Amino acid sequence: MDPFSASIKGVREVGFAVVAMTLTLVAVYAPLAFTPGRTGRLFIEFALALAGAVAVSGFIALTLSPMMCSVLLRHNPNPSWFDDGRVMFSALPGSPTDYLRMLFGIGNDTPHFDSVYYLRMNNWYRAFETGYYNDAHTMIRYNAALHLFSFGHYPVHTVIVCLLSTLGSVLSYKAFVHHFKGHEKELLIAIFLLPT
Repeated sequence: MDPFSASIKGVREVGFAVVAMTLTLVAVYAPLAFTPGRTGRLFIEFALALAGAVAVSGFIALTLSPMMCSVLLRHNPNPSWFDDGRVMFSALPGSPTDYLRMLFGIGNDTPHFDSVYYLRMNNWYRAFETGYYNDAHTMIRYNAALHLFSFGHYPVHTVIVCLLSTLGSVLSYKAFVHHFKGHEKELLIAIFLLPT
């Protein structure tokens, strides 16, 4: 399927949800502008700005975003770390000890692992020119471990990462909140908003 047709198909799949969400939010925010008295005068700009922003956002989500995606994005069925994780996971049915040795990094630096697994991977030996630590091994191992639960579906990996990220942020907040008595809001902003 060509990118333009794919973007049209995608809009048709999510169009109803986007329109329903947009109309619901506009229906919630717009009436605030017509509230009488001091409250109405206080909230008129806020209500109209939010209702207008939501309406414009819904319009862009149904028109501009899909068309830009059809022009700018290229099809890649599986991200590279996911492919490399699949190569590592392929060791599990035939040789579970090889899988576990690669997963935990114990005794996996022999020529056997190079010839059977690592040379089939795209990122195991890839040199990154960023000056940062090459964390490809961790990501490949992470994806290989999650194949046990995802059955090869990449979006499941993304959901699990989001869940772990949220859980880590909540635990960090709970661990440090008693050290910041009276500054809980600043800590909340520092942990939840600054990293994003």
